[in-house]
Amino acid sequence: MTFGRATDPTSSTPTRRQAPKRFLILGGTGFIGPHTVRYAMERGHEVTIFTRGRADADLPEGVERLVGDRNDDHSALEGRTWDVVFDNNCQNYRWEQRRFGMSREKERTVLAAWHAR
Repeated sequence: MTFGRATDPTSSTPTRRQAPKRFLILGGTGFIGPHTVRYAMERGHEVTIFTRGRADADLPEGVERLVGDRNDDHSALEGRTWDVVFDNNCQNYRWEQRRFGMSREKERTVLAAWHAR
């Protein structure tokens, strides 16, 4: 385990540094996405974005860009895995249910388990 300084340089509280992760960011070119991408990249993470390809954003070099649609074109995601998936544009909870194949009952079970940690 490696320790570094906390985010606040005036703090002496050590924080645990984690190994770089592979992030998939759904979207990544809108209002919040570019900030999320830069934040992850600045911390050494490998970032892939999944967009419809309609908008361009000034993103750091090294960001992998996949094009598809959350509603009906997941082909760019097939056979791939990531450590972390960010969906900061979840305007419709049914997207999440469909993505995880969850019924409302299963969703309640997952949330209850999360809160019990």
